[in-house]
Amino acid sequence: NEGRGYVLRRILRRAVRYGKFLGMKEAFLYKLVNPCVELMKVFYPYLLEKQAIVTDQIKLEEEKFLSTLEAGEKRLKDYINSSSNKTIPGEVAFMLYDTFGFPIDLTLEAASEYGFDVDMEGFKSELKAQKERARNARASIQSMNTQNEEMMKFTLNSDFIGYDELDSTSKVIAVFSDGHKVNEASGKVIIVLDKTPFYAEMGGQIGDTGYISINGSEFDVTDTIKLPNGQAGMVVEMDDEIIKENDFVKCYVNKEKRAFTEYNHSATHIMNEALRTVIGSHVSQQGSYVSDSVLRFDFNNFSNLSNEEILKIEELVNENINKAYEIKTLNLPIEEAKKLGAQAMFGEKYGAIVRVVDMTCSMEFCGGCHAKNTSDLDKFAILNIESKGSGIFRIEATTSENIAKQINLVLANIFKEIAALEERIQAYAKTLNIECPKLNKPEYLDSYKYIILVKEYNEELKQVAKQLEKQVTNLERQKNALSIDDYKNNYEEVNGAKLLFTKIENADMNNLKDLVDALAENLGNALVMFANIANGKIVFVCKNKLSGFSAGKLVKAAAQICGGNGGGRDDFASAGGKDVSKVDVALNSVKEEVKGVLNN
Repeated sequence: NEGRGYVLRRILRRAVRYGKFLGMKEAFLYKLVNPCVELMKVFYPYLLEKQAIVTDQIKLEEEKFLSTLEAGEKRLKDYINSSSNKTIPGEVAFMLYDTFGFPIDLTLEAASEYGFDVDMEGFKSELKAQKERARNARASIQSMNTQNEEMMKFTLNSDFIGYDELDSTSKVIAVFSDGHKVNEASGKVIIVLDKTPFYAEMGGQIGDTGYISINGSEFDVTDTIKLPNGQAGMVVEMDDEIIKENDFVKCYVNKEKRAFTEYNHSATHIMNEALRTVIGSHVSQQGSYVSDSVLRFDFNNFSNLSNEEILKIEELVNENINKAYEIKTLNLPIEEAKKLGAQAMFGEKYGAIVRVVDMTCSMEFCGGCHAKNTSDLDKFAILNIESKGSGIFRIEATTSENIAKQINLVLANIFKEIAALEERIQAYAKTLNIECPKLNKPEYLDSYKYIILVKEYNEELKQVAKQLEKQVTNLERQKNALSIDDYKNNYEEVNGAKLLFTKIENADMNNLKDLVDALAENLGNALVMFANIANGKIVFVCKNKLSGFSAGKLVKAAAQICGGNGGGRDDFASAGGKDVSKVDVALNSVKEEVKGVLNN
């Protein structure tokens, strides 16, 4: 009963896994595309057009699966190695599937190779529970206002006149309060008009806001939603006033908000075409959101865009804005619209007659609101691009007067980091008594290029701060350096070896390590061990230049006497202890042990 697609994916997954067993650690299946196309091109000539795209896509997916395979198998082996039970619990199999994307058929196969079974009933139970959680989450997200029975039964027609008119005098044909259709209501209500200039949220475009007026009193329209049968439902805050069915109201759409929403919606269409031009015709819309402040556009691609590609897309959109193309709308039979080359958008349902938005540089099916001319958009800037999942990416952008505000919002956290870094650099320069380094702060640009430059400036500041911090640290170490002259004559010589064991208090550890190292080098054939007492704890540091001894073992022995532990290399090591009262005992014990070996 398994679908052919599922079976094929299963076969390909096993092929990758067995290829790994044979020593093929990198992607290899994608290399089969070219010979396959050569064999089949006579019967399927269109394969030649898609050959490069298919090759890239298979390689990308294969590399991702190799990563998934490695992570999943590692965690499965960890469980198998730590378990005496010969059955993989359902929750473990589900965790591999849900968290790491490790397919259950591979869990079954890998487990069987180690003589393990998988609790499939437990796995299915976990999977069922997850699906139930997902269904409940979707149900909670859906608006109860637009899914209740009374709204679904309401079928009276409401005409949308908002393409051309943003004010109207209209008749109330329905009032809904708490999801119920009523004759009159106050407080927060949803009203439906016989004709409305308010656009209901759909196709990614947000619903209009504004206000209505009844008998000289004004009431805010906070949102406009699409009801089950396609009417625009205006969400109105009536406070204590009552609105009734058959009342006549004056409607006023927030014109500024609508205008900026239209600019961003038109920019979405232009950008869609620019993406296809720069990246390739395989790009298609996977979702969108258009508001008065920003637009977000999801699209498919094999990899994220480079800065150069982003800037090229931004440049193309601005070129088409500057060409001042008239934006025309046509209502056409769907087949005729397709013949004209109009693009249908992801996830949309269309009737026999479709609305086509033609901008010369772009032509798409669209029921949303748009500017009259591309020049109305004034300017376009990309704000961000991010991955939304396997092969899906999201561009965020904006237009017109919103650009400066939105760019600054995107960079707000980086600006804070820059301010902190500049302050640190000034403090470091003052400590070092040098002139504060000057870097060229980027001038504001209404472009994604400004975002790139600010990020680069931030990285430059980090490097400068890091370099100056290192200089300050070295300066402080020099100031607090421990003198060799204070200790170099405190050694005891045993059979030609010089032993120096002593304790010190509150020394900087870096300076102490430098001192121990320098003393051993100065003394020659020597072993030097210091015990540093600070904050109620002890750290033993040892430098060994004698054959037959290990600094790591010596500091470990001293630390264990003081209730601690540690170790390290034979030539240089450190370890920590807790009982300060036993420092002298520890140093003397290790020293006597070394002397005993030297005397024998």
